[in-house]
Amino acid sequence: MTRPVNVGESVEYSRIRESFAVRVLTELPTSYRQHAPPRGPESYPCPDSVADPWVILAEVVLDSSLKVSKVDCRSHQRHVHESDIAR
Repeated sequence: MTRPVNVGESVEYSRIRESFAVRVLTELPTSYRQHAPPRGPESYPCPDSVADPWVILAEVVLDSSLKVSKVDCRSHQRHVHESDIAR
């Protein structure tokens, strides 16, 4: 909560500050390991729970000299289908 505003004799907050962090993981989070890799244009479903707060942006493979040999931005891609959105 941020930006306090006086309301009568109390204080309420007029904004919610959100943030993010970019991290390098050495293994996939549990919710990503539960599904077999997709084949073709389909993708993993979105997780039902927010227990795993991760969004995998890419899988990076290093060669034996620790140089990037492959960057895969699609293997762990997830989509929210219109039918999954609460109306």
